[in-house]
Amino acid sequence: MVCAAGHAWVIGGMDAKDNALSSMHRYNVEMDAWEKMARMPEPRVQHQCVHDGAGRILVIGGGIPADVGYHASSDIFIYNIEKNQWHKSTTSLNSAVESHSVVFVPNIK
Repeated sequence: MVCAAGHAWVIGGMDAKDNALSSMHRYNVEMDAWEKMARMPEPRVQHQCVHDGAGRILVIGGGIPADVGYHASSDIFIYNIEKNQWHKSTTSLNSAVESHSVVFVPNIK
């Protein structure tokens, strides 16, 4: 989950049957309503999300469904809030991660 653009966003995770999800929903606090948004290109569990302060949400790493269980990923998916569109970054982490932390700190010099 991440907070961005006045909404709470729930991205990926697992359903009640332990299936990995690629779904995304946003919650409007003022309207007390959920809305389905564009799905991630691939399902993710134990990933991290961060709002970049410029209208994008990044989903970084996480577990990818495998034949048995999950394996860690180094992928980065970028969601454009205004366009309601996802794309996969052309770069990735140096190593695969899951169950990690992500923090966005603007204007570090």
